[in-house]
Amino acid sequence: MLTVLMRVLPVLIGYLLGSFLPAYFLPLWTRKVDIRTVGDGNPGTINTKNTMGPVLGLLVALYDVSKGLVAMLIAWGWFKAPTFIIMLAGFAAILGHKYPFYLHFKGGRGIAATVGIFVYLLGRTSVDSMSTEELAFALGFLLVYTALIMAATHDGDFLATTLLPTVGAILAFYVHSYSELTLVLLLIAMIAYESIKNLRRDMFVLAPDRPTLWRIFARPLAILVVILGMFISRRAILTVAGSVLAALLLLELLRVVIPGLERALHRNIRGSVTLLREEERGRMSSFTVFLFGLFLPLAFLPQGIAYASLAFLSVGGMMARIVDLNFGRTPLPSTKGSTLQGSTAFLAASLIIAYFFSISHTLPLPVGLVGACTATLAQLTSKWVNDNLSVPLVSGAVMQAALRLLS
Repeated sequence: MLTVLMRVLPVLIGYLLGSFLPAYFLPLWTRKVDIRTVGDGNPGTINTKNTMGPVLGLLVALYDVSKGLVAMLIAWGWFKAPTFIIMLAGFAAILGHKYPFYLHFKGGRGIAATVGIFVYLLGRTSVDSMSTEELAFALGFLLVYTALIMAATHDGDFLATTLLPTVGAILAFYVHSYSELTLVLLLIAMIAYESIKNLRRDMFVLAPDRPTLWRIFARPLAILVVILGMFISRRAILTVAGSVLAALLLLELLRVVIPGLERALHRNIRGSVTLLREEERGRMSSFTVFLFGLFLPLAFLPQGIAYASLAFLSVGGMMARIVDLNFGRTPLPSTKGSTLQGSTAFLAASLIIAYFFSISHTLPLPVGLVGACTATLAQLTSKWVNDNLSVPLVSGAVMQAALRLLS
C-alpha cells in the first residue's frame, strides 16, 4: 500500500502544481479581472502579457515554465521515484494546466509548461547522450531554422508552432529511456493538437479554398513511406505506390473519355470537399503528378536518398504552401504562384530534414545539405517544370552524385 501511495502522490502533486494558474489568479487578485473574459480568453502566458502587461506576463511565464520541472524534481528528490513516475509527474503538471478542476477543467494550452520540460530533457540529454559536436549541430540548425522562419513570416507564434515539435523530435533521438521517449511523443502530439486549434482560431489559411484543404495535408503522407520502410520491404512499398499511381492514371484516362466523370470530380462532395481544383479542368491533376514524383525516386534511387528527396517534396512543399498563403509578400516570377517567403520556409524545412537524416545515420550531412539546397532551387523553377517532379528527382540525382564523390 505504501509503495502504491509513493507512486501516486508524485503524479497527484504534479497535477495540483500544474492546475494552479497564475494567469487566472494574478489578474483576479491585482485588478479584479477574469483573464478568461479578455483577449483570446486563454488563461496563459501570452494572453496575460497582451492584456495585463509584461510584468504579470513575466510572472506567469516563470511559474508556467517551471511547474513541470518542479513536479519532476519533487518526484525525484522527495519520493525517489523511478524514471517512469518522474516523467508521469511532469506530464501530470501539463494536464493540470490544461484541465484545472476548479475551472470546470478548462485551462490553458500547456505550451509554456511543455517548453520547461523540453529544456530539462534537452539539458539532460546534452550532458548524458550528446557529444559537444552533436549539441552544437543541433543548436546551430535550430538557430538557422529560427532565423529563416522569422525572416519569412515575422511571426513568433508560427515559429513556436513549428519549432517546438522539431525540438521534441530531436529529443526523441537522444533520450535514454522508453519513459522519456513516451513523454516526448505525448508532448509532440499535444503541441500539434494545440497548434491546429490556434491556427483555426486565428483564421490561418491552409488552402486557397476549403474544398481542397485535404490536399495540403495529403502531402505529408509521403513521410509514411519512410516509416513503412522500417517495417516492410522496398518491393512492397513500390507495389503499393505503383498500384495507387496506376489507379490514378486510369482515372485520368477516364476523365478524358467520359465528360460526366470530369464534371463529377469537380463537384463538391457533401458541400465541403472537391477532388479536383478548377485549374485542373481538362489537364492532369497535380496530385497524380505528385504520386509520380513519389514513385520514381523509390524506383530508381538508393533508399536513403529516395526518402530524403520525398521528405523535401512533402514537408518542404507543405511548409512553403502555408507560408505563401499567409505571409507571402514577394512573388517570384520563376515560380508558379510561389513567393520569396514561401521558398525561404521551404529551405528552412529542408535543412532540418537534412539534419534529421544525418543524426539517424541515413545520409551524410553534406549530402543532405546539398540535397536541401538543390530541392529549394528546383522549387524556384516551378513555372517551367512541375516541382512535384523536379524537387525529388533533381535533388535525388544531385545527392546521389554527391554521395559518390564523398565515397
